[in-house]
Amino acid sequence: MVRPEPFAGYSWVLRTIIYVLVPAFTAWQYVRLRRAFHVFQLESYKRPWFRQWCAAEPRRRLFLQSLEGNKKPLVMTGRAKRTIVLATFLTLSGILVPSGLVHINFGTPFDLLTCAALFAAFFFGVPELLLASDALLTPVQRAINGRFLRAAELKLRDVHPVVVGVTGSFGKTSTKRAIETIVG
Repeated sequence: MVRPEPFAGYSWVLRTIIYVLVPAFTAWQYVRLRRAFHVFQLESYKRPWFRQWCAAEPRRRLFLQSLEGNKKPLVMTGRAKRTIVLATFLTLSGILVPSGLVHINFGTPFDLLTCAALFAAFFFGVPELLLASDALLTPVQRAINGRFLRAAELKLRDVHPVVVGVTGSFGKTSTKRAIETIVG
């Protein structure tokens, strides 16, 4: 069913949203997701710690500025790439699919209002989006970690290393070096 345009330039507005605003927002969101993931990485991939950081930093949790001066730079590990790509895909599809469905079923102004609401939700919801992406990828990460663990176990069985444990809060490095010299 073809509906008449509700106002002059309506199709131009839709094309601008679909072909300009959504791609530009998605690219900008990718940058913000990288910044958010950097904090997530600094917080040792601990979701509660990341949430605490976001609660403690309400202005910085929008990730509008880069996090200069941090103790470590962002390392684009496989986990980082997977999580950021999934979150970016969720942003793109999370704006286009619901807006398109509302457009088909209800038309204007509901489609434009839905699109605007989704832009706002994804803008303010970067931390939640990142954590949701990480949670969705948990089974994948668990399988990858299991593969590394099995490979390490096989290597240790082949090598039969001498294992020495050193604990405490003082002198561990010196003790480790002394034991290494003696054993070597």
